[in-house]
Amino acid sequence: MSKENSKQEAMLLQVTEGLTVATFKHPNHDFLIPSKDVAEGYGVSTVTLRTTMSRYPDDFVEGVHYVRAVSVATPLKNVQPHAVLWTKRGVIQIGFHIQGKKALQFR
Repeated sequence: MSKENSKQEAMLLQVTEGLTVATFKHPNHDFLIPSKDVAEGYGVSTVTLRTTMSRYPDDFVEGVHYVRAVSVATPLKNVQPHAVLWTKRGVIQIGFHIQGKKALQFR
């Protein structure tokens, strides 16, 4: 089996009409979602997610609210090792800092 074939593929999840996000299984969390998809769900940029994390560092704990792809045991297909992946708790937590109708639907 090649290294490329041993990478975990994303499962696509339709959240709302017109919004499908990539999710990855994880043994300690229900799922992981790449920042790009979380940002799209909330209708913001990935820069907004990073800025929110840096403004409220006590609200976001690595390993609880997010993980870095490099720490995931099984490599993830099409995900860079330095990428941030959000846990279910993290998606909800960051949603409390993002306002708007789209944020309410996604959270």
